Parts: sequence; C-alpha cells; structure tokens
Amino acid sequence: MATNFPADVDDFVDPTAISPLNSPSHSIQHININDAVEAIEDFLIKDVVATENITQYKAVTSNGKLADSVNLTHRGKVVGISLQTVLSGISFRVVTEGEIINNTWTWVAGDIIYLNGINLSTIAPSSGFIQKIGKAKNNTTIIVQLGESILL
Repeated sequence: MATNFPADVDDFVDPTAISPLNSPSHSIQHININDAVEAIEDFLIKDVVATENITQYKAVTSNGKLADSVNLTHRGKVVGISLQTVLSGISFRVVTEGEIINNTWTWVAGDIIYLNGINLSTIAPSSGFIQKIGKAKNNTTIIVQLGESILL
C-alpha cells in the first residue's frame, strides 16, 4: 500500500504479540511504514541548493539564499530554517514545519519568532517585510510555522 499522507491518514494493521510474521506480512508492514515516514519527511523537510554560504539555524529562501526581511526580493520566498551550515552550491535540508532544537538558543516558551534582518528574533522588524517563523516551545526549541509575509 502506498501512503495516503498528506491527503488522508494511513490505517496500518497493528499486529499483536502472538501474530505470526506473515499475518500481517512483516515485510509489507515495514514497506508501508517506511513509505509513510518518507512522505512525512518530504512534507516537513525540503532540499534546497545554496546559492551563497548558509549558516545553520537561519531562515532561507527557495532560491538558496539567507532570508533577509530588509530585502524585498525575499518577501514570499522564505521556505524554512537551515539544519546545517553549507557552502554555496551544496544541497541542504530545510525544516519547513515542525520542531527544531538548538541548545544555544535562549527563547522563552510562547515567544513568537520573526525573521528580523537575517536573524531569528522575538522582535519584529520595523522595515522591509514582517514574517512569523514560528513559536518557542521552550528555551531551546522552536516550532516552525511560517506565517504570511507582510510588507511594512
């Protein structure tokens, strides 16, 4: 069975401790669950090719640039947060939705996090465009929930 995600929820057969390995088929069960996990990862994490050097835990655009709220050409193009530092020309992963943990962050739970210049900040920018990046779950974790970009 191919996964139904994201259009619908998959319904997997849950074997019991006494179920034989062929009912449900053990290998088919693994294939189906692997397909579902891959679909979720593809939905939450995107691959982008850097067109400039990218720093870990920064907002990035769909064309591989560090997102900058002052640069109006970046408005509407922010796709997520980089998970690693990469050099120009390298493909890298971007979290488009979900949790990111960085032990050096010092957020306060509930803080709204914005793109302010090229930084993530609890202070909204005063020029360019404003875009919510997410919300702090705790001091080291943000939940990425990209908001609409609004021209200032």
